[in-house]
Amino acid sequence: MTDQQDILRIEIPVEEEASVTPVQDTAQAFTVRAGANRVGQEASRAVQKAWDSKARKSATGSMKKGVQKGVTAVAAKSTELMHEHMVKAAERQARQQAANLETRIRETDWKSVAGKGATAGLRWASNQIERLAVRLMPKTTTDEEEKTPPH
Repeated sequence: MTDQQDILRIEIPVEEEASVTPVQDTAQAFTVRAGANRVGQEASRAVQKAWDSKARKSATGSMKKGVQKGVTAVAAKSTELMHEHMVKAAERQARQQAANLETRIRETDWKSVAGKGATAGLRWASNQIERLAVRLMPKTTTDEEEKTPPH
């Protein structure tokens, strides 16, 4: 290199934009339009032919059957899981209730329960005997009742 630094300079020439001039010839524009329409119609026919082909129908048919089998399998599995969950929940609840009942039986003071029951039974029997005794005892008349004339 020299004592002076050489500067690398890149110049990009400015290009003038090509001006678009409309086609003056309408016949030429009409043939271009007609050609484009013809190409579009041919593409449409090709797509329709591909859609109607046996290969497409068999591919989508087998896919449809596969999806249907998959949906059926998922529905069956979810029903089975739901049933298992419900059965387990019912079993768990029954076990809990049985455990609560056992605890309640163990913790009950049976001597107190028997004493209360016997007391209630004896009171009832005493009341019944008293009612029977009142009915069987002869009425005693008092002096006042004898003095009053019957109605």
